[in-house]
Amino acid sequence: PPSKAPAPNTGPLTGVYRVDFARIASMEGVPPPGAAPTTETWGISSVCRPTGCVATATRLTGESMQLPTMVLDQVGDSWLAVTVGSSTCKNAEGEIWETFTVQPRADGTLSGEATETMDACANRRGVTFTRTGDVDVSTLADPNTLPPRVVSPAEALHGRYQNTNIQPNGYRDEEGEYTVVTNCLRTGDRCMSLFHKPPASALALVFD
Repeated sequence: PPSKAPAPNTGPLTGVYRVDFARIASMEGVPPPGAAPTTETWGISSVCRPTGCVATATRLTGESMQLPTMVLDQVGDSWLAVTVGSSTCKNAEGEIWETFTVQPRADGTLSGEATETMDACANRRGVTFTRTGDVDVSTLADPNTLPPRVVSPAEALHGRYQNTNIQPNGYRDEEGEYTVVTNCLRTGDRCMSLFHKPPASALALVFD
């Protein structure tokens, strides 16, 4: 019998994408020696529903980031993915949080930033998604089966904060001003808030 025709690539993000990463850098933007740009290929299936637009993505080639799958939600003008897995930081196994935050550009690409956070280990890099063709959506998870994204109260923790430690004897240690970014799983029940300041000071808090 004739083969079944592939499903059409509908949805705002559906397709095969080349994902170009800038050089990896610290949260303060300092790259390590020898850091170089990298490239991955991802297949994405997307759909828009009354509860919002959502996409499932699977990595096809490359290994710049740790985790091979993600779910992207359209949040305002951006697409956001927050994924948790396991990795190694300073010879210790632990939980790693990976994020993608990208915005559509006039040239049809999506551009933004990818981050990895694991306790005392954290990095960031610029990222650009460029659509290169259609994808066989039957090989990807169906985004229609996903529940809507839940907004977490922890997302209110963001911006800049002055940190002061006060010892029992009254001694005050002014640690200075931190920048904090909070990223939450789409279920809203767990979040990672990373406080960081130059040159290399960080504090990772998990909301659960």
